[in-house]
Amino acid sequence: MQEQGMRFAQTELTSLLQLCADTCDLHARMEMAEADFAPQAAELCFQICSRTALECEKFPEDSIVIKCSDICRKCAEHCRGMAGMTVRVKPSQMSARL
Repeated sequence: MQEQGMRFAQTELTSLLQLCADTCDLHARMEMAEADFAPQAAELCFQICSRTALECEKFPEDSIVIKCSDICRKCAEHCRGMAGMTVRVKPSQMSARL
């Protein structure tokens, strides 16, 4: 049963890695075309790369997957900069500060 769970997790991770690569490709093409929606694509890229990095970290015994995590983190930070994103405060946190 545990082996089946591991295979399912790896299949899910593979799908997420592919989605991450596709999103990065879309963002790169939009930047090259100077598309109006490039900042939104950059933000989406940031979100997916960040999520993918977190999921990859669940496999610390796999050096290739950990390398993917590092690359996803670097890409996420690059995309965050391209999107002009700064640290965001959730509305619930904002009201607590007031």
